[in-house]
Amino acid sequence: MITVVGESDAIKQMDFSSFMRFGTAVPVETRDFFEISNFRPGHQEKVVLLLNGIEYSANLQRVDSSSRVTRLMWKKDLCDQFNKLFPNAVKNNSYPVMNIHKRNSRYYELSFEKQFDEEEISDCDNHISFATKHLLNYTFSGKKGHIPIKAVKSYLDFDPVLEFERKTAHFEGKYIVFLLSAFSDQAGIIGVWDCEQETLVHVSDGSSVLEATISDNEVWAYMEVSSFVMPCRRMVSHVRFGVMNPRDGGTVIKFGIIGPSED
Repeated sequence: MITVVGESDAIKQMDFSSFMRFGTAVPVETRDFFEISNFRPGHQEKVVLLLNGIEYSANLQRVDSSSRVTRLMWKKDLCDQFNKLFPNAVKNNSYPVMNIHKRNSRYYELSFEKQFDEEEISDCDNHISFATKHLLNYTFSGKKGHIPIKAVKSYLDFDPVLEFERKTAHFEGKYIVFLLSAFSDQAGIIGVWDCEQETLVHVSDGSSVLEATISDNEVWAYMEVSSFVMPCRRMVSHVRFGVMNPRDGGTVIKFGIIGPSED
């Protein structure tokens, strides 16, 4: 799945097809990013993919008249490079996230998030997860998905991190609302992810009381922080996190407490 995270940026969660079958599907909602909305069946355009200073040829193509599927297809040379960079990806069924930066409609720069080793990830007494692939896994309507870290980072001027055993998230209809902490002076981050469209609806940060409005004001996500400190130095003192229904006098539908409770 390719997810657009900015005017010129998208991300691709790599998978078996990316490494072994030379390509990936281009979802309908990302066709504008590649400027291929008017592709007719059988039409294809050559593109250039740049990875680590080397150019690789590829094609954007509409498969056939019986299918609405559009694909970005590369060649064996790029697959070989993926397998060289991540030799255990297929074996371990653990794939990286690829960043796609558009220079123009036919030229794209590829890069990957830094891969942290076990020693780095266990730093800070295992209280911090350097989530290089995704923030949260979830299942929606029987389909597994995840929230890419790149989607959140594109909204911020710092790198968000999850706290081990303290990340919290829940569903409200087709939405998943998640809470993060961060290496910064920010109080925290609330994000709202649309599981149906697989896109980030809202990110809010920088205040002791945060609100994110979703679903035409039918549901609010909120967070109150009574004492928030930076990870690895001291623990979050108290955070209330929940979903409110403003049409019912702001009744809290669900809430969770991170850190010591009020009693």
